[in-house]
Amino acid sequence: MGPANTRSVLARSMLASSQQRVENRLGDRGSSVFSIGEHATIDILLGSCAERFHLPVNGAIGLYSYDGTLLKGSSRVRSLVKPNETIYLQRKEDCDDFLFGCDWLRWGLLCFMIAIAGIITTSCLFAPLKHTHPFEMGVVIDAGSSHSEAVIFRWHHPKINGTGKALEEGRVKSHKGGISSLTPEEVYAEYRDMLNRTKMLIANYTDERAVLYMSATGGMRLLRMQNPDRASAIMESVREAMKESGFIFEMAEISAGADEGAQAWVSINHIEDRLSSYQPTFGSLDLGGASTQITVEVDRKEEATRSLKLYGKEHFVFSKSYLCFGLDQAYLRYVITLLIENSAFDNHNYTVESPCHCDGFTAQKNLSQILGPCVHSDRLPPHIEDEEDKIIVINGKWNATRCRVVTDDIFDAGTCGRHEYKYCFDEVNITLPMKMDYIAFSGFSSQRMKLGSEVVTD
Repeated sequence: MGPANTRSVLARSMLASSQQRVENRLGDRGSSVFSIGEHATIDILLGSCAERFHLPVNGAIGLYSYDGTLLKGSSRVRSLVKPNETIYLQRKEDCDDFLFGCDWLRWGLLCFMIAIAGIITTSCLFAPLKHTHPFEMGVVIDAGSSHSEAVIFRWHHPKINGTGKALEEGRVKSHKGGISSLTPEEVYAEYRDMLNRTKMLIANYTDERAVLYMSATGGMRLLRMQNPDRASAIMESVREAMKESGFIFEMAEISAGADEGAQAWVSINHIEDRLSSYQPTFGSLDLGGASTQITVEVDRKEEATRSLKLYGKEHFVFSKSYLCFGLDQAYLRYVITLLIENSAFDNHNYTVESPCHCDGFTAQKNLSQILGPCVHSDRLPPHIEDEEDKIIVINGKWNATRCRVVTDDIFDAGTCGRHEYKYCFDEVNITLPMKMDYIAFSGFSSQRMKLGSEVVTD
């Protein structure tokens, strides 16, 4: 989550995924676009469709190609369907399943003999082995400031030089916002539901239990500073739901900014196959809701914030986290700046013109939604909490020059320090590698997609 540099590659967050359009021909008709991993199977996509369209997965529905062919569940989506093709969710016909069109007695005898041979062969192969499956599975919950998402990974064993080469097999999103905005009771219910849906997807691969991790990011770091008791109660609810899920609970924690940056750096270089092939790595620019990170590999251990041993090689990684400079929190600081410059608190006039919004734009926010650690400064009135119930009205009044001045001040470390903001966009204390490609993702790509712009390189 951080600023772009030389040859920055904007919006490559969908590195491991592509878009697939599915038209629903059942019940309330409609269509939806799904983000799927490179190795996602038809079964995983079918499960996501059932969840999106509120349908039961009971063997009676299937996904079909444009020519009416039933797509088989164990096949990879991208091996059967091109990214620009639409596929169709509909009820199966009797003749679509393989055995329905066959002579039952003949195929029954053949399948019986194959099954016996398979049992004998499998017993011989796997009896001496520790594992009953040639791969292991894990689930990592990314608890961001805007939502939580469980990402399912699979990796083959034995590991390569001590590191498993993970493949993403699916994602399950929470229905509500980030956990920092929920009560402990809501968090417990939300995580139970998300993990139950995750188990249904994993059942397509294995009947063994998967390991389970959770990492909370900038939103929870802010809450822990603002209200440590509430943050602790939320994390206890998370752990309780995880322990009751049936997965092998390993860890749930609020990550430090440097750890969050290092995790993102590992992810993008793993996806780009830079780690297992021992090629030069990419720098990581990760823009979230509450914070932004820049992470690069450096030559000297003294400059590193983390040392990581991957595929037998040690990597020295420098990561800088800017709390309060994620998309959501930076916007709140922008709004509070407009209020202060318009003397809103002195005049009790809470309607402001925004030079960074187009003419005709209007939005409302309760002041209590804006106040927090990221906006407190010496420019706020001493009893600002008494104004929390006020409604802020933001009207667009586009002025490119004025917009640039306001945003420059927000990111200027000197101006930030003079106004006694706790968190400023200060300079990185090392010389960043200039002959390095950087990959920018998360908020960078989501904003690119909203704007409809192309990938930018230089």
